[in-house]
Amino acid sequence: MTFPITIEYHKKKIRLSVEQLYIDERFERYKITARNGDIVLESNRPLFRGKGLKHRPGTWTQIDGKPLSTHAIELIAEEIQKHVEKK
Repeated sequence: MTFPITIEYHKKKIRLSVEQLYIDERFERYKITARNGDIVLESNRPLFRGKGLKHRPGTWTQIDGKPLSTHAIELIAEEIQKHVEKK
């Protein structure tokens, strides 16, 4: 599954392409592609959803790629969650 997202970072809109790499009952991984490279983020959100904890946010960690700031990861994770949960 591939979908586009847009984040606003330092007053600039950045378009990213997101591809779901892996999902099971505990983890999910997404590959985020921008003009200058790729990163891979992992979340334990499916673990909480499986236990019925719908309002508990998952923990997002960067697995691969150029290191990003915590704020940038939070913005990307928020947009991914919005897109995935509206389905």
